[in-house]
Amino acid sequence: MKKLKSGFFQAIYFNKEKEILKASSPDDIITIQWFQRHNNAILCGINESIELINHLTEKKVKIWALKDGDHINANDIVLAIKGKSYDVCPLEGIIDGILARSTSIATNAYRVKQAAKNKEVIFMGDRADHYITQGIDGYAAHVGGIDLQVTNAHVSFWGNKKNVIGSIPHSLIQAFGGDIIEALSAYEKTLNEKKIVALIDFNNDCVKEAEKVAHYFKDRLFAVRIDTSISNQDEYFKRVPGQWPEEETYGVNIHLIRGVRSMLDICGCHHTKIIVSSGMNPEKITSFLEQNAPIDYFGVGEYILNINIRFTGDAVELNDEIVAKVGRKKGDYSKLKKIQ
Repeated sequence: MKKLKSGFFQAIYFNKEKEILKASSPDDIITIQWFQRHNNAILCGINESIELINHLTEKKVKIWALKDGDHINANDIVLAIKGKSYDVCPLEGIIDGILARSTSIATNAYRVKQAAKNKEVIFMGDRADHYITQGIDGYAAHVGGIDLQVTNAHVSFWGNKKNVIGSIPHSLIQAFGGDIIEALSAYEKTLNEKKIVALIDFNNDCVKEAEKVAHYFKDRLFAVRIDTSISNQDEYFKRVPGQWPEEETYGVNIHLIRGVRSMLDICGCHHTKIIVSSGMNPEKITSFLEQNAPIDYFGVGEYILNINIRFTGDAVELNDEIVAKVGRKKGDYSKLKKIQ
């Protein structure tokens, strides 16, 4: 917080602006408002912005805002603040960034959930961005509707360990020489784990690995996860050559998923769920569901962390008189709630 107050994280021209305004017009009152240009977005970052405003301003600031989780459209005013010019003007850029990141993630999460319909979604956001953002990213994904996540940090602002889910990493299987049974047996014994989630693509033979874990763990096999790289063609297709066009047999695909489901059922593991990951997005999820793919969970990471919504903060009033950049005007505040 000390670095925040010092202007360490703000563009240098905002720090210069604060110094100038405090020296030349310390009593002027300015209103700033924020909007973005996308329809059907899920707003997030308001709570964080309000907390930041109250920590960084020297004088009392008036705040009007929508709520985290509100559906917003292009040009909707989502936040407005009014206070001493030197207090509020330098906040423009840093609030732009807060709202852009969190609203993008919440909106992307919402779109994934809409595509997945009644299927579960796991936010796998630990490896597509810097670890220090996990708390706010997990909260934003939660605001967008995803309540299963993969790190304790992801759920630290809103949930608990019951919201954290995972399987095993490929490196654990590698550490046991590629033997999935040995790796999962060690996992079960060491952690006293009651529900086994088997990652079955390490040896690029998901159907055969599914058969192994189904026979060995039986009722304890809660789920299998398929994470095949798009550059790999599973060994399963070499045993059934020519049955499908070759271009349909790479990565996580409908034929491989059906093959795994069939093998699990043959082995009596009708209860075992299937998790798919690796490059999932709304388009792929929709395609799988249109083909009635036997998928229970979608793991999504990189798509959700795409920062694709930008916010703009505009100063629109000076001492209660409209003064704004050409092309901008004071917006409609009727949907905003007076916060303070």
